[in-house]
This record gives sequence, C-alpha cells and structure tokens, in this order.
Amino acid sequence: MQYRREIDGLRAVAVVPVILFHAGFEAFSGGFVGVDVFFVISGYLITTIIHGEVREGTFSLVRFYERRIRRILPALILVCLACIPFAWLWMMPNEFRRFAQSLVAVNVFASNILFLRESGYFAAAAELKPLLHTWSLAVEEQFYVVFPLLLLLLGKLGRKSLLLLLAALVVMSLGLAEWGARAYPLASFYLLPTRAWELGVGAVLAVGGAGLVSAVGWRAQAAAAIGLGLVGSAFFLFDRSFSVPGLWALIPVSGTALIIIYARHDTLVGKLLGWKPVVGIGLISYSAYLWHQPLFAFARIRLWDEVSDATYLGLSGLALVLAYLSWRFVEQPFRNKSVFSRKMIFSGAAGLSATLIAFGVFGHKSHGIPDRHADRALAVNLEKRLQGNRGLKADCNGALEVTADCKTGEIPQIIVWGDSHAMHLVDGILASKPDAAIVQRTKSHCGPFFDLAPISFPQYNEAKALACLEFNRAVQNYIAENKSLKYAVLASPFSQYLNDEARVYYQGAVLNPETGFVIERFEATLDWLVQNGVTPIVFASPPRNGRNSGLCLARNTWFGTERTQCRITIADNVSSAPNVAAFLGEIAKKYQVVAMQDFLCGDRDCMVEEDGVLIYRDGAHLSHEGARHLGKMMNFYGLITGRE
Repeated sequence: MQYRREIDGLRAVAVVPVILFHAGFEAFSGGFVGVDVFFVISGYLITTIIHGEVREGTFSLVRFYERRIRRILPALILVCLACIPFAWLWMMPNEFRRFAQSLVAVNVFASNILFLRESGYFAAAAELKPLLHTWSLAVEEQFYVVFPLLLLLLGKLGRKSLLLLLAALVVMSLGLAEWGARAYPLASFYLLPTRAWELGVGAVLAVGGAGLVSAVGWRAQAAAAIGLGLVGSAFFLFDRSFSVPGLWALIPVSGTALIIIYARHDTLVGKLLGWKPVVGIGLISYSAYLWHQPLFAFARIRLWDEVSDATYLGLSGLALVLAYLSWRFVEQPFRNKSVFSRKMIFSGAAGLSATLIAFGVFGHKSHGIPDRHADRALAVNLEKRLQGNRGLKADCNGALEVTADCKTGEIPQIIVWGDSHAMHLVDGILASKPDAAIVQRTKSHCGPFFDLAPISFPQYNEAKALACLEFNRAVQNYIAENKSLKYAVLASPFSQYLNDEARVYYQGAVLNPETGFVIERFEATLDWLVQNGVTPIVFASPPRNGRNSGLCLARNTWFGTERTQCRITIADNVSSAPNVAAFLGEIAKKYQVVAMQDFLCGDRDCMVEEDGVLIYRDGAHLSHEGARHLGKMMNFYGLITGRE
C-alpha cells in the first residue's frame, strides 16, 4: 500500500493526549479517546493490506502473523523486561503479585480481561499498574485472530456485499457498546465485542477504498478540518462521564474517518499532519505508548503522591526519548527480514514470552515473592494488613437476602447499613462487644437512603443506581419485618451524593442535587426508622485528605522512610469534603452523629497510626486492625446503644 505521512501524523495526534491524560493534566480530560483513534487507524491499515492480498490471492496467515510479531512483540517484551527490576525493588507483595499476573496476561494478549477483573471497588489503583495500558494491545490482537480468517472466508464476495456485511457488524458492535456502556460500563470499555466496531470502521474505510479519494477542492479541505476538529474536541471536552465506546465515541471515530478519507497531502490538514516533527512523533508513537505508563506508575510508587506537573512533563519527555531509542534499535531492526529471519522471530518471541510467563506464574504462586524484602515477616504482614475490609463476609456485599454469614445471631438488635464505610465498622463493633447481635446490610457505593441512589461514571451508572435502590428497598423490608432491631448504624462518605459533580437517581429521574435536597431525603429515611422503633446512629467517615493513607504508611514501612508525608491535617480533612461537613452538621441537629475525627484528631493533625496499628487500609477505609483498635478505643457498642 502507498505510504501516507499524514496517517503517521495522526498517530502523533492520538498518542500525545493519551500520555498527557495519564499524567493527570485536566486540559486533556478526554485524552483517553486517543486509543479509539488508534483502533480506527489500525483497522484501516491492516485491512488495506489483508484485503489487497486476499484479492490478489497472495495472502498468507503465517506471513500476516509474522508481520504482527515483528511489529508488536519486540518493543513490548523490552518494556516488560525493563519493568521487572523496578517492580522487584519497589512493589510490595500484593502489588508485585498483581504485576506478575499482568506479565502473564500481557504475553498471552489477555490483559484487557485481567484488568477488567481487577477493576472492582477494592481493586488496586489503576495509576499504580505499570502495564495497565496494554489492554488496548490485547483488544487489537484478539481482533486480528478472528478478522483475517473472516476476510479469507468472504474473499470471493464483491466489494459492495463485503462492505454491507462489515457495516452491519460495525452497527451491531456499536449497539452492543452503547448498551454495555450503560449496563456494564467497565466490560464495555475493556472487551473486544464492544470495541470491534472502532477497528471495523477502519476496515470499512479500507474495503471502501478510502485511500483512493482525491482530496481536492474546498469540500475536501472542510471535511478534513471537521475531522480534525471532532478528534480535537473529544480530547479537550470529554471526561470520564462520557460513555466510551458507546455513541459518544462516534465523535472521535468519525473525525478519524474523515481525516483518513480527506486529509491527503494537498489539504491543509494533510500538510499539518505530514509536517516532519509531527510525523516523527507518529513513527515512535507505539513505543511512546508502551513506555509512558510504566514511567508514570513507578514514579507514583516511589515518589508517592509527590509527583509534580513538572515531573510528569519530564517523564513524558523521557517516554519520547526511550520511544525513539526502542524504535531505532529494537522496532526497526526486528522488522528487517535480512537481520532477523522468520525462524529467529518466531523462536525468539516464543522463548522470551514463555520466560516472562514463567516468571509471572512464579510471582503469582509465591504471593508476590515476599523474600525480596530483607524482613520477610514484615513483607507478609503488610500484605495481610492492607486487605479489603468487607465486614462479616465478602458475600454480604450487596446480597438482597440475609444469610447466616451476614449476622451474628438469629435475633439481631443492630443493623449496620450503608456502603463500604459501613462494612469497615463491623470489626470495630465486635471488638467493643464480641457478642453484639448485629446484621450487616451493605452494598458498595450505595448509601443508606430509601429513595436516592448515586450515579458516578464510569462504573456506577443508572443501572447500578437502580440496583442500589432495589437493595435499599430490601433493607427497608427487612427492618419492617424484624422487630428485634433496636439500632441502625448508618455510614457512608456521602460525598457521592454531595460533591460538585454528583448525580443521583430519584423517582425515575437523574438529578444534580443541592445539599438541602440530600439532607431532606436522608432525614426522611431517618424519620422512617424512628417511626418503626429503630434508633439511627450515623457514623461519619474517618478523616481523609484525598491521599491513600494506608498505602502511604505501608509503603514507608516497606522503604524504611519517614512517615510525615502520610499525615492528615485538620485543614486538609475539612477542605476535602466541605459539603459533607455541612450535611452532617444539619443531620446532627436532630440525630446522633458519631464523628471519628473527634477521637482521631488533635489541634492540628489526625492519627493515621497508633502503637504500630495502621488505622487505614487506603485513603478512606479503616483496616481490620484499625477498625478493631478504634472500636475498643471509642467503644462503638456503647456509642450505639448508650451502654458502657
């Protein structure tokens, strides 16, 4: 196929916003759609080659996969190998175990499935995963397992028939993506069936002969400019609330299609994209994409949350430098058949991938190789101390029916109701009174409101809000049916209802609620409890400042460094959620509110650790040991029942 400089320039336009988005620059809030642009480009270029060879009768699956291996694996394996020493030195056992799992997944092109499985409420922070970005490579390679075979089978169809069939598949995948973006947003984001339409758009362009369009006249100039405008607007105007890869993704995808069709060398956009510096970045874009996430992730791990904008810019520049070096000395040589034969490529790729997979399996089976640390017992202990705190049992989270595992006796007196901030209180209640008769009714992100449910994209969409309402109706019915209940412990951060971007589902509508409205609905819930003979006690969340205090303490223990950076000041705690403070202040005028900061905070600072106990497991939740420590210190049971 004829080389088009402007396509390489378009790669540069895609990769730079992705890098800056992952660096956290708010101006590029939609930088993640650079991946969507890459998918269209890939579908167009690869299909152009495959379709042409199929038509000419020269297509070979072996040759196709040889090209893919030469293109993808050398730089990918290099980055994986480069990550291992830093992971070995800096990652704690749990983190290293997850990293080891990702090494396996990356080398079998299944990392999108792995990272989907890890994306639950208590999952490790995405920004600390060095190989997270490889999910998109997995999607592409899964597509290219199936797609060449499809084109081979349909090779005898006429162009029009093939175009209609491909277009139908694109529409089906897009429809699935739009439905999935609402019902299963994370699965829709990560998995091939809902991403295939973006690659398919590129395939339609290739089969339709988009590369043959003669870009002349003002219409071509306007179409190319509109295309660039659509792509650029998505980078700057989109954010995480946009349902990508649903219908919103049509904006960058359509823009990319217009550029591919019309931005030829004799258009203004084509000349801009064909400018030598832009093309240069495009040529190294694959390696730049590979290098940036590990650099950012390891910087966050080693520097904690003290990675400045200047550091991110420096790391972005370093990613481009490393990208050039790996393009020049790895990508280019391995594409040269006179330097590396087919046999060398296949055997070398298989051997190195197998080695990485074996190392990953070992890291997983050994629970993160705690022997890496001089103090193995400390390393193993850290792993246990940071485990998720789900209360009585993980299965209690979101269960509509109460099982024996979710209560401490047949005649419960205390119901613990709310989200994960209610879960982490259970250990504390039992520590203050081991024979307390409690029942746990908790669901992640779902606060204790009878008629209000939060919506937070991408994970907690309208479908999750409806599930939250269903769960809380089940809780209401349970309370009404169990007259033994005397006290209700209600807990949530409440920020998901009260922050400036909060959206809630209420009586069939999605609202941006005012604080007063949330107070009104919560008081209605509390009033109902009182009318049904249950005394409500609201537990405010522990002090927090937006940083992961538990991980900070654990990492400082791992590195043997000072812990001052882990502290929470009174000022930081107040400023982190001002609407929540106002909300709880109003609730406290009528009902009992237990403020943990009264017990954890002094005049200036709040405790995050006491007598070797890590009070937090992350930035907002109590650890198991922290909950038990506070439960005894504060006498949770006494605060709830009014008894010593």
